[in-house]
Amino acid sequence: MRIRIDLRSRWREWLAVALFAGLAGGLVIAAAAGARRTDSALTRHLVAYRFPDAQIQAGNDSADNRDSYFKKTIAHVRTLPQVTASAETAELGYCARDRYDRPVEVTGPNAVLFTVNVDGRYGVSLRRPKLLSGRLPDPRRAREVLLDSRTAGRFGVEPGDVIPMRVFPVWTPLDFTCDPLHERPEQKGIPLVRGLRQILLACEGAVPCRRRKLLADRLYARLRNGASFARLVRRYSDFPAPGGSQWVLQGQQAAPFDRAAFNLPTGGLSQPIRTQQFGWHIVQATSNIVAIGPLIRLRVVGIAATTDSYPLGAATLTPAFHRRYRSASRYASYSMWVRLRHGAADLPALGAARGDLVPQADSTAKLQPSIHHQAQALWVAAAFGALLGLLLVAPALLRLAAAAAADNRTLETIGMTRAQLHAVDVMRAVAIGIVAAAVSVAIAFVVSPLTPIGVARELEPSPGFAFDVAALVVGAGAVTVALVLVGAFTSRRTPEVHPGRTGSPADTLARWRLPLTTISGVRLALARGPRTSSVPTAATVLSATVAVAVVAVALTFTASLQHLFSTPRLYGQNWDYRTNYDVPLLARTRADPSISDAAQGDETSILVNGRRVTVSAMDDVKGRIGPVVAAGRPPVRTDELALSRNTLATLHLDIGDTVEAQGSRSARMRIVGRVVLPESVCDCARPRGAMTFEALKRLEPDSSPIVFEARIAADADRDATLARLQRAYVHPPPGPPKTVADFEGIRKLPVVASVWLAAIAAVALAHTLVTAIRRRRRHLAVLKTIGFDRWQVFATVTWQALTFAALGLLLGLPLGIAAGRWTWYLFARQIDVVPEPVTPVALILLLVPAAVLLAIVVAAAPAWSAARTRAAVVLRAE
Repeated sequence: MRIRIDLRSRWREWLAVALFAGLAGGLVIAAAAGARRTDSALTRHLVAYRFPDAQIQAGNDSADNRDSYFKKTIAHVRTLPQVTASAETAELGYCARDRYDRPVEVTGPNAVLFTVNVDGRYGVSLRRPKLLSGRLPDPRRAREVLLDSRTAGRFGVEPGDVIPMRVFPVWTPLDFTCDPLHERPEQKGIPLVRGLRQILLACEGAVPCRRRKLLADRLYARLRNGASFARLVRRYSDFPAPGGSQWVLQGQQAAPFDRAAFNLPTGGLSQPIRTQQFGWHIVQATSNIVAIGPLIRLRVVGIAATTDSYPLGAATLTPAFHRRYRSASRYASYSMWVRLRHGAADLPALGAARGDLVPQADSTAKLQPSIHHQAQALWVAAAFGALLGLLLVAPALLRLAAAAAADNRTLETIGMTRAQLHAVDVMRAVAIGIVAAAVSVAIAFVVSPLTPIGVARELEPSPGFAFDVAALVVGAGAVTVALVLVGAFTSRRTPEVHPGRTGSPADTLARWRLPLTTISGVRLALARGPRTSSVPTAATVLSATVAVAVVAVALTFTASLQHLFSTPRLYGQNWDYRTNYDVPLLARTRADPSISDAAQGDETSILVNGRRVTVSAMDDVKGRIGPVVAAGRPPVRTDELALSRNTLATLHLDIGDTVEAQGSRSARMRIVGRVVLPESVCDCARPRGAMTFEALKRLEPDSSPIVFEARIAADADRDATLARLQRAYVHPPPGPPKTVADFEGIRKLPVVASVWLAAIAAVALAHTLVTAIRRRRRHLAVLKTIGFDRWQVFATVTWQALTFAALGLLLGLPLGIAAGRWTWYLFARQIDVVPEPVTPVALILLLVPAAVLLAIVVAAAPAWSAARTRAAVVLRAE
């Protein structure tokens, strides 16, 4: 009966609290569901778009793009019963510039790879693209291209734009300036190439070649009379290229063929030419003589989600491109993409395939960490949101309980027990919790299109609304249980507390002879008062403290992150330039005055106690570089090894322990240090261990130096030296590691959370002031009766708000600084960098005037309302 009476009389207040709790709970559940959705986006993307289980890659060592040797691998693999689908692609050599006239990298960490869809199965039966804009390329059109979002950003293009690009019919080791819009590069000495088509009549021996000469003369006559060159090629030629088309390098052919090919005018037809190696040739020049390949204007028709491992960009060309430009292009490598019947379990069946086998799990392992970091950020936001939601909902439930408690003595008099009164408060919380849970689920579903975040947003296979049953059901239950527990807590009997007890802070301020407005404001802020006029001061102080603390945490974390970005030593980069593209001669390095220290070696994976670990094996060749050591010392002997913190923890090892290291050979090694290593300059796993290059040669005797590190001398021109090294060794100057750079996408999250928490604290403060004025109208009326004017009442309420702000600052700043440093320490350990937190003292001190100003602004409206209180009306009503 009591519940029914309360519901009829106060249902609006119940509904308001339920809606408010549902809003807070919905945002928290949405953050939790978004974290789950973000963390699983990559895995679901791989399944939805039929990603392969493995890639078999082989370099192209032939003089042209004949891939017959790789065809044998393809034919063998496709006959395996474990293979359910496959596709063949090739990596194209090219020259291009972006819309800002900057050359696009073709190797190194910022490279863009152009993949040629050789057999038409790539992107259809395997590795289907997820379109973000535009459409898929037409496989019948040679000049249409699909870019991933990373490549589109590097080129600065959108669907409909054109990318001018040149391809190369041959590789040349000579350096030149890439300028696809001009045929001649700036540097001289580049071999010339020319497009042509030929009819080859192969023969060996004098008699067969005389017979072939007669056929060649007849074909030449027919061509002079207008016969179709392509038709004669199909019928008679022994040269396998479509239409007989090819690009040839001057000086690399037989002398008679070379003279004819490069002396003909464009479109000219040669008489039959005899070469001893092949037979009779009829050649027609199809292009001008150029230093690089043909200019191709590719039209961007679509942009897809980025799925290649960081930081490479990808572009996909059509099967028509392969058919049309195969003879004019040079492929760096061929790849076969394979989907297996039982996934990774069938990988051993591919062991005999010719080429490098790359499991899909290796590529996934390079993308997932950044996605996981962003999911963790959402979990942190959900945790803080849950805490602050409770801080705001608890006072509202306390106010409902206090309003109902006014009748408790009467109800006890007519026979209700204390347990029954307690049950009434709990049942009220249950009713509010059920409504709040339903609202939370609805809000979480409505805001679900805002997730996933970061990289995962592109990969999400089912964007839009998502109903995460587990997250929503658990979240709804948590909202209900939390409100019931808060309701049970607030139903406890509140003791009578009077604001005028001896020894209060207000009495202390009075002895210090501070103004009466200050004393009254502090007294009203800290005294809860009798039950009928009680104010949730404790919850307000707690919310202000938490808000200040979280802002301090955010400032400390952001400053520490910025410090990490600006201090390469913290993420293991104690050199200025690094490359794995080419290793200079030792004499050249030692004679270079702009390089003070240098090292060379290799990065590879070995087994440490049976677990695979990527190690950086470097030997100093000039000065000393060495790895960044967080504890212990760097390895200097061939039986010494240093590992990262996380690797030591995973292997349950410590400095001083002995391990079994295994490559092609095995050796016992002692751990002498804990190191921090940066990301690799190649598209490889981040090194987690360090040793000398001589130590690596004990395990892998065939190793040779392929990685070069350099530190620029203090008196050298840093920018000019870096530019020179980049031109010489391809790789651009280094940046922060992937695990740090990926966090850039959520770098603003601490600031956003700070603003959100400050807004919540302001709402809590405004709620407290409005409640205090409503419930303590008599106190304010008495103050006006004894002589307070409007401005003094205004100042009293303002001092009440300033008291809450002062307590929040006094308690929250030290807690926030300590928590921020601890949070950064945990984050640094997780991403394996040197934990060196930074406390931004100047920014944190700015919180004091900011909090004071916010308190004054929030208190303005309630204070003005209190100042207009009519004392006579209030006291007469009392």
